[in-house]
Amino acid sequence: MRASSGAGRVRTGPAPASAKALASEFARYFGIPVTARMTQAQITDAVCHTCNRVGVRLVVIDEIHRLNPRTTTGAETADLLKDLAERIRATSVYAGIDVSAHPHLPVASVPASPRRHGRR
Repeated sequence: MRASSGAGRVRTGPAPASAKALASEFARYFGIPVTARMTQAQITDAVCHTCNRVGVRLVVIDEIHRLNPRTTTGAETADLLKDLAERIRATSVYAGIDVSAHPHLPVASVPASPRRHGRR
């Protein structure tokens, strides 16, 4: 895992990251100490509490097209993302490439920009 140098950004990699690894990366970003003995639920509780305490207003998850909830790791990670979206008082945005082509991702797809053909 590596952190981005951009303010307010948390980056994880490489995919697929486990749910516990993703929760731990959020915790690391907020400076929440995490030990190997902590459960995913304990880490998630600490992350949600901290996000709400510091007033996080937007959570953006990119590369959502890499998530496959039909695998064990993917299902656990999808459950974590749902849990975070329900418990953090912030707007959650999921972005990815051609998400509508992935039937296992039940998300609404909005084009990044309208495509225009011809001149106006």
